[in-house]
Amino acid sequence: MCLLCWGLPQDTTFEAKHISVTYILAFPARILELDCTLLLLSTHHHLLLLLLFYCCIVFFSHTGVPQNTFDLHAMYEDDNGFEDEDEFMFSEYAVDDTLDGLTRLEKYYNSEFNLQRLVLVRDIYDTAVDAGYEQSKKRLLPLLTNFVSDSEPAVRQVFAEQLYPLALLFLDNAEGSEGYNELIGTFVPYTFELIIDKKTEVAEVATDSLLRMAELIKKEHIESQLLSVVVNLAHDDRVEEYRIAAAKLFNQLAHIFGDKLCRDVVVTEMASLAEDASLVVRKTVSQNLGKICMIIGTECTVQKVLPFFLELAKDDIWGVRKACVESLPAIAKCVTSKIRTTVLSELFETFCDDVSRWVKMEAYKQLGPLIATFKGNEVNDRLVHHFTDMAYQGEQSDSDMVEFCAFNFPAVALTIGPERWNLLEPAFLALYKDMQWKVRRSLACSLHDVANIVGTEITERTLLSAFEKFLEDLDEVKMGVVSNLASFMQVLSPKMRSKYLGVICFLPDKTDVWRIRDEISKQLGDLAQLLPPTEVRTKLLPLAFKLMDDQFHVVRKTALQCTGKVMARLHDDPQGEADFIEFLRSMAVSPSFTKRQMFIIACSHMVDFVQPQIFEKEFLPLVDKMKTDRVSNIRIGLAKLITDDILQNDDWKDNDVIESIREHLKHDKDRDVVYFSNRAKIKEVRTHEPVDHPHSSSLAKGGDNAVQQKKDKGSDEKGE
Repeated sequence: MCLLCWGLPQDTTFEAKHISVTYILAFPARILELDCTLLLLSTHHHLLLLLLFYCCIVFFSHTGVPQNTFDLHAMYEDDNGFEDEDEFMFSEYAVDDTLDGLTRLEKYYNSEFNLQRLVLVRDIYDTAVDAGYEQSKKRLLPLLTNFVSDSEPAVRQVFAEQLYPLALLFLDNAEGSEGYNELIGTFVPYTFELIIDKKTEVAEVATDSLLRMAELIKKEHIESQLLSVVVNLAHDDRVEEYRIAAAKLFNQLAHIFGDKLCRDVVVTEMASLAEDASLVVRKTVSQNLGKICMIIGTECTVQKVLPFFLELAKDDIWGVRKACVESLPAIAKCVTSKIRTTVLSELFETFCDDVSRWVKMEAYKQLGPLIATFKGNEVNDRLVHHFTDMAYQGEQSDSDMVEFCAFNFPAVALTIGPERWNLLEPAFLALYKDMQWKVRRSLACSLHDVANIVGTEITERTLLSAFEKFLEDLDEVKMGVVSNLASFMQVLSPKMRSKYLGVICFLPDKTDVWRIRDEISKQLGDLAQLLPPTEVRTKLLPLAFKLMDDQFHVVRKTALQCTGKVMARLHDDPQGEADFIEFLRSMAVSPSFTKRQMFIIACSHMVDFVQPQIFEKEFLPLVDKMKTDRVSNIRIGLAKLITDDILQNDDWKDNDVIESIREHLKHDKDRDVVYFSNRAKIKEVRTHEPVDHPHSSSLAKGGDNAVQQKKDKGSDEKGE
């Protein structure tokens, strides 16, 4: 409302009759007249405003809004009349929707109104599909250059998004090499132009499009059509943005360029850019070496990349040095063990003593990933001590370091192994007691990983205390450990599993957060596999009953997913199996349609786990009765159960009762029931049909055929 009120005359009242259609329609045009930066609006917000106004145009065009100023005056005449600046000619902004897409594009592609061009660009792919290849080549392609240099960033951004699907469309539907020639002669050059756009959002989208297009270029054209263009950008001394874009593209396209071109050309160009006078260029080079090193291999990395990387690490500008720290783990992956343990370890020590606080902070942030690149005999104790020291930095107001330590703790533990747990244990004890809940949450989310790394003995000696504390912690922390209960419990000895199962069973009663109960519900089946059948009956089954009766539907539905695994585990405990069967059967005969619906869901999760003879004896008669249930949603659920679950199991393919139920549902009075009861047959037919490219025929035929195909597709999906 604040934006809507902007620009109204001061004496304007807020009664609806005084806000004219003229003003409402003119409002987005006012917005577009301003620079987005002045309004503090991002490109996405700008785009939303444009689309909002488009909806206004469509609405008024279908509700008979007068098409001229005179009629507007007649309908909304004000004593003071209209000020000239508030008058709005609707016809100036309206789009003629009686025209076909291609003709509409030709008419409005150079419109002065940004929204019209934005709508055209957004629909340009569909326009090409409907027009067909020949017409698109003749009439659409010549217009594209206007959108590359469009004055509106939102238009250029959407156009950049459309370039890859358009290129693929032409490539798939042209005869011979014609479509490929358009790819390398039209679409790739346009993409390069947008990559060097001054608007970051446009450049990022264009880069994504280029990375996808690069996969379509033939190997013999990679150097001439891609690499040479990037090299030209790297050699442009006039605009540093070009060299910045080149440094990024050298790295992002390294897998496309391949080993030879990267060794012969890319590394040399990056070494040259590393000496660029612009600090932003040098920073970009420092950040974009990892993928190149992965392609060229260890030897070339050590001989050609490492020397200029080490020079960048000594740069006078702290931002460049910080960028080198960010790339340190990626470089470490691609060098020899000796270089890692000597040169890079020493370089890390240098970063830790850097005069810039930001460089030092980044060094500690990257320490965990750096250690993860080492092999267990390679990590010296000094690096580990640097890492564990981070756990105590919260006392010195460096809370970020503590978070880095907690986040990377599992990776470091995995690298050095349980044999050196004594080096990490003090830090672990400090982390799980840290005052910051974000630190505790990070550790709670990875506690199961640490347990699986260190084994049963250390877990029960050290980690269980943290497990207990997290279960009593804030909901945000508790969620982290609850989400991985089964994975953590499997590390424990049977005695400890039994002990802590009792603690877990009381958790739903101690929380009002349905998401925590939902996470427990997800793991009932896996927990059942870890327990003896008697404990499943005495402890886990009551918990399952409670969660299946939860006040939130999503919790009940999730809990029902465990029925198959729990039932299979109870097969060796006749009493538990009987109790569970009785509970499920009671839902089937409940007067509540919600309970009956839950029974159907439970059956869908039991088909693949319960022995056929048990299902046929205990549940199939109840399933059969539901075919005449008075609630249509029950019968719809039953149709889905038969077609999507039971008939997908080979044990039930030829069952007479199942076929009888299905035949009955096929003649149901509800058309949705009929649809779902026949759906399996439709699937079987479709699986034998040849699969064509989704765009191959539509563009080739073009025109009405393409429109008809889209209509047919909508009809097929309506029932679903």
